[in-house]
Amino acid sequence: MSIKVIDDNKITLIGNAIRAKAGTQALIDIDDMPTAIADLPSGGGGVFSIYEAATHTYGAPNGIALYDEDVDNVINAAFQYSNYITSIDFPNCQGVGQYAFHYMNNVETIKIGKIGYSSSYQFNASAFQNCPKLKKIDLSLRANVSTNWESQIFYGCNSLEALILRNKWNNSMLTLGNSNALNGSTILNGNGYVYVDRSLLETYKQASNWSTVENKIRAIEDYPDVCD
Repeated sequence: MSIKVIDDNKITLIGNAIRAKAGTQALIDIDDMPTAIADLPSGGGGVFSIYEAATHTYGAPNGIALYDEDVDNVINAAFQYSNYITSIDFPNCQGVGQYAFHYMNNVETIKIGKIGYSSSYQFNASAFQNCPKLKKIDLSLRANVSTNWESQIFYGCNSLEALILRNKWNNSMLTLGNSNALNGSTILNGNGYVYVDRSLLETYKQASNWSTVENKIRAIEDYPDVCD
C-alpha cells in the first residue's frame, strides 16, 4: 500500500480557510478538520472579514496582488507580518485599524479608496510602520480626516517615495495631529514626497504640522507618472 505525504503548508491553508469561513481564529487539529468542514455554513453572504483575506494568503507564494471591492474596513493588525502580499488595493475601504499593515516585508503599494466616507470607521495610528519595500501609499479622502498619527508613522519604510492624498469630496484634507508624525520618514529626510490636488497645494503647505515639509509637497497633476 502506498502512502501519500501531505505538505504541511497545504494543511495550514486548509485550516486557515476553515477559520476564515467559520469566523474564528482557534487552532484546528487535523483530526477535527472533517467535522469542522461539515459544520461550515453553506453559501455566501454575510459580512466580509478582512481577516479572511489575510488568512487566505498565509502560506501562499510570494507576489500576491490583493484587490477587493468588498472590503470596507481593515481591522487592527489585519496584515501584520504578512510577507506574501506585494500590493493592496481596496477601492471601497473606509477605515484602517492600528498596526493594520505593520511589518509587511514585501508590500510595495497600498491603495485605500474611501477614507472618511463613514464616521463609523477610523483611520488609526501606526498602520504603516516597518514596511521596508513600501514605495507608494495612495489614499482617496471623502471627508476631512483628522489623524491621531503618532510620531514616526512611517518609521522603517525606507523605500517610501510617494504619499498621495486625493481630494474626492469638498476639498477634503488629511490633518496631522502631531508635529512629529513624519519624523524618521523619507518624506522628512529622504526622497519621499507628498502629492495633493493642485487646488489644495498651498493649503497643505501652510497647514499645521504639514508646513514642516512644505518643500516636499507636490501637485498630483504635475506628476502623472507617479500618481496615475
